[in-house]
Amino acid sequence: MERKSKLPRVSIITPSYNQGQFIQETIESVLSQSYPNLEYIVVDGGSTDDTPNILNEYKSSIDKIIIERDNGQTDAINKGFRIATGEVVGWLNSDDILLPNTIDLVVACYKKYPDAVIFYGDVVVINNEGRIVRTLQPSEHLTYKQLVNGSGMIVQPGSFYRWDIVNEVNMLRPEFYFMMDRDIWLRILCYGNGVHIGNSVAKFRIHASAKSSEPPFKYLEEFIKLEKEHPSSLFSRRKIQLFRAIFRCFIAKIKMKI
Repeated sequence: MERKSKLPRVSIITPSYNQGQFIQETIESVLSQSYPNLEYIVVDGGSTDDTPNILNEYKSSIDKIIIERDNGQTDAINKGFRIATGEVVGWLNSDDILLPNTIDLVVACYKKYPDAVIFYGDVVVINNEGRIVRTLQPSEHLTYKQLVNGSGMIVQPGSFYRWDIVNEVNMLRPEFYFMMDRDIWLRILCYGNGVHIGNSVAKFRIHASAKSSEPPFKYLEEFIKLEKEHPSSLFSRRKIQLFRAIFRCFIAKIKMKI
């Protein structure tokens, strides 16, 4: 399918596995977007909760649904990327939410800054019940150097990417579980800069079953791997974050021995 048109196509992928308590709200947040040339793809890894029933209810509204065993979130997102037909792509986890008119804002930014490679906005952090915890506000522009050193940030649910660059960097790397988003951001930013959309664009849910609540050891392993591939400056904010991650793992190991 031809990707270029007067209304650029945007593809959103939702990787899904046993998030039946949240996924309906996620789906509704995408389907209620006002932008007319939006492609929605859901890739479910064989959920055993209410998810299959919910997906069946929306099968006539979701453009593509894949239900099969996979090798985790990264594999599911890559499956979606491979069949996506949009000029701009992004993924929205099955417990997160797009805010109204987000895709219109993304496309407006994409048209205004054709040389940019990532388009992102503020993200509202919510808890299990949907109550607002805080709002994360990235800077107006983002370069590779800023992200490497921790002086700039992106929040995953509020970020979208040029598909040609995602394809160029060969999508997400399967060896990353926690930091596959940061890994692909760094590789994408080698081709250009990121631009803030100008608004809050998504809600990021923190809850007990979220990956961010898991033990820190695998996270640290991936942190060190990325640090070796994309070294930060000695006294950068990123180096401080690395030392904190090491300290958390140290404390976690002590608690395991008690």
